[in-house]
Parts: sequence; C-alpha cells; structure tokens
Amino acid sequence: MKKTSLFIGLILFASLFYEANAQQTIWLLNGQKIVTAKYSIVKETEMFYYQNKKGKTKDVPLEYVFSITDSLGKETVLYTPDSIADEGAFTYNETEMREYVHGRETANENYKGRLAFVSGFAIGAAAPIATSAAGINFFYAPLIPAVGTSAINLTKPSFTTFYKKYPDKKENLPFVSGYMDSAREKRTKNAIWGGLSGLGAGIIACCFLFVD
Repeated sequence: MKKTSLFIGLILFASLFYEANAQQTIWLLNGQKIVTAKYSIVKETEMFYYQNKKGKTKDVPLEYVFSITDSLGKETVLYTPDSIADEGAFTYNETEMREYVHGRETANENYKGRLAFVSGFAIGAAAPIATSAAGINFFYAPLIPAVGTSAINLTKPSFTTFYKKYPDKKENLPFVSGYMDSAREKRTKNAIWGGLSGLGAGIIACCFLFVD
C-alpha cells in the first residue's frame, strides 16, 4: 500500500513539474516569438495573456496571435482571414499568413538597418550645430532629426539586397511582404534612436564650440 501511494505521489509530482515547466511557443502576426509556461485566453475581451521570462503578466489582443504550439509540437492556429478587427487589413489565408509571419520573423532576426541609424545620427548631430551656427533658436534643433526620420521612413529596404540574400523567396509574395514590413519598422526605430543619439552628441559638441 505504501509503495502504491509513493508511486502515485511520484506520478503526481512529475505531472505538476512537467506542467510548470512545459513551454508553449506563441507566434504573433508581427513575427514575434513568445515562449511561455503560462497563458490564458479571455474570449469576452478578446485578449491573450501570458507570463514573460520575468514572471510578469503581459497581454496582447487575441486577433494578433497567429498560433500556439505546445511542448509536444502540436500547433493550434488561432488566425482566420476574418480575425483582424480592421476590415480589409489582411486577406491572406492560413498558408499565406504563415509565410507572412515567417517573413517578419526573418527580418526581425536578420535585418540590421544600420544605415538608418547612421543617417539618423548624422542628421541629429548636425541639427544643433547648424541651428547654433545660423543663429536660429536652439530649441528648433529637434525638428530637423524629426523631419529626417520621416524622410528615412518614406524610403524602402533594398529589394535587390533581399533577392540576393533570399533568392528562393523571390516569388513568395507573403514572405516578401512580411519581411519588408518588419524591415521598414526596424529602419524607422533605428532612425529615431540614431536621431536622438546624434542630437545628444550635437548638443554636447555645441557646449564646446559655441559657449565661451
């Protein structure tokens, strides 16, 4: 009897240990990969909740979750072509959306966008120096990198570079679209950070150049 109780106890302990450490992989439509041991779906509010690595609960609208893959590799796809709130936002079927998500993931991991950061930094650094040298009110300096960031945002990542790096994806339009969307977002973020960093460097330079 004691052996049976001990055996049952070990099974229960093992199941609890497995449940606590079982990792589910969540894929969002923006290509973000979330690995979590705990998640919940509240259909009333159409929200998806998960626990991050720090143990904090985060949330994301359910409509932006593509799929959930459990620790055994079983995938449950939540996306449907009409699951997006904004009408006409996506018309991809499940297979096409999978490629779109893969494209975004690939850009998230591999696209650097260094030129956008360097350009933003150069514009940001030049702004306070140029305004001070021209006798323009110093407080107008941040407008220059803001305009520069907007201009960078209007440009597109190089398709030529993309096709050289991923020649087998040239005809995969959902993948290309997903990759370019993430690359464009990363370029914008890098331009903003570059502009802010350059602006700070330019202000410091002005302290030495124009202050007696």
